[in-house]
Amino acid sequence: MTNLSGQTIGIVGLGLMGRPMGRNLMAAGARLVVHNRSPGPVGDMAAEGAVPADSPRAVAEEAETVIVMVADTAAVEAVISGADGVVAGVRPGSLVIAMGTTAFTATQEFARRVADAGGDYVDAPVSGGTVGAEAGALTIMAGGTEAAFQRAGPVFEVLGGRVTHVGGTGTGQVAKAANQVIVGLTIGAVAEALTLARRAGADIVAPSDMMDGRVAAIRSSLDATVSSRSPSWPMRPSSPVPTTVHFEMPSRERPASGTGAATRWIRPTRASASGK
Repeated sequence: MTNLSGQTIGIVGLGLMGRPMGRNLMAAGARLVVHNRSPGPVGDMAAEGAVPADSPRAVAEEAETVIVMVADTAAVEAVISGADGVVAGVRPGSLVIAMGTTAFTATQEFARRVADAGGDYVDAPVSGGTVGAEAGALTIMAGGTEAAFQRAGPVFEVLGGRVTHVGGTGTGQVAKAANQVIVGLTIGAVAEALTLARRAGADIVAPSDMMDGRVAAIRSSLDATVSSRSPSWPMRPSSPVPTTVHFEMPSRERPASGTGAATRWIRPTRASASGK
């Protein structure tokens, strides 16, 4: 594992993703400074050795690298630029890594504000969910300058199993939106196919078994058309193709995902791309 001893890293946002990411950073030797809107998770992480901070500003003042892991554009706006926000504590040489999902144009504005304060900014949304966060195996799609990406590299090595620098500021968010389009369409296609089979009286398991015979052909086709830099399993020829479908109601621990949740990533990016 990458050794982060001697580094002070901050995390703002200790939800289902932020907490296991923080634990992995501490396991790699980092001194961790944490803040969360509700105090409970801060106390939990402090009991595990993290240093509590009373605001995002305090995190930025204490840590040379600040990870923002909150839900959406509005939440990132509040953390970055709100009262006692990260920008107020940024100093020359600071690195801010926003790992939530935000609108493209807003991401560029956040980066500009951090740069005006003397820091570097990387937008690095992730795929892989809580399981990937716990295992340190997230897929990370990073946008920013090459220099900022290289600075973030050791952190990404701890948190991610697959890390791709996709381009300049904001392109990480574009890659995430594209990823969600692919995932959403894949889920929709599988659901339609299995519904067709079930309503026609076919064995619901048999169609997924038959998929095994198609894997080689699918991968052969993908090999010819998809770069090895592709960021997620639907676009990686070497990845396993799911053959078992399990339907489960969303819960607080396992939020909804798929075509419904995907729209919150797709719509802001589509609007940015069209200039609206």
